[in-house]
Amino acid sequence: MNLAKIGKFISDLRKEKNLTQNQLGEKLGISGKAVSKWERGISAPDISLLQELSEVLGVSVSELLIGERTESDIPKNTANQITISGIQIYKKFMEKKYSKIIIVSIITIILITLIYTTLYLVSNYNKCFVYKLSSATEDFSLEGIVAINQKENSLLITDIVSNSDVKDTVDEDKVEYIKVTVLFDNEIIESSNKQFEGEYLSKALYNIHVSVDEKEELKKFNSSSKMKLLVEYKYFEEETAIEIPIKIEKKFSNNKLIY
Repeated sequence: MNLAKIGKFISDLRKEKNLTQNQLGEKLGISGKAVSKWERGISAPDISLLQELSEVLGVSVSELLIGERTESDIPKNTANQITISGIQIYKKFMEKKYSKIIIVSIITIILITLIYTTLYLVSNYNKCFVYKLSSATEDFSLEGIVAINQKENSLLITDIVSNSDVKDTVDEDKVEYIKVTVLFDNEIIESSNKQFEGEYLSKALYNIHVSVDEKEELKKFNSSSKMKLLVEYKYFEEETAIEIPIKIEKKFSNNKLIY
């Protein structure tokens, strides 16, 4: 169906009848804008208007649909009935066809919605992350873990070991008091301290562990977070502070279907 050809044909017939677009529209119970769209080839007349439109313009429905006058021995009314019947049969066929398309489209939309919902739930509902913590400097080593889900979060750092060359020698620092503080993005998360009686630093550190539960700050924790351990110790009147940067490595997360 050539809409541009049909549109020009309607325009020519209308002008032959000395009708404006608005006048033709009034005869058919539609607006002049609708007629204008036909004539510009933007749209085609609805099947319910074909019979009436053909009568107003003085052509058969078949001529209207092909966009030109034809010679035929078949009476116009009969030709119109045949054409309308053919269009109705075609319309019913297309309706069934489009019904199948609509059903398939609905099923596809439902499946996509289910998949999206599943992905969303996996990504956001009860998601869980586990991070491994270790020292980012060769001077110290440590073991740690951060576990986070929607309702709970925990952090644990243990086995802080000094790798100093003077470890376990008379040159190693001794401590009377030691305090270990965990800083997350430069904010203090938790600290642990302990008293000693002249213990070597390496042994004192090994006996220190930091445990954190239910901290609001940890909900923002991720692999790009900045974390460090501040070790402050005192021996007699001498105070020393050491910063140990912490390496963060994500070991598990359940917010992805494929890893």
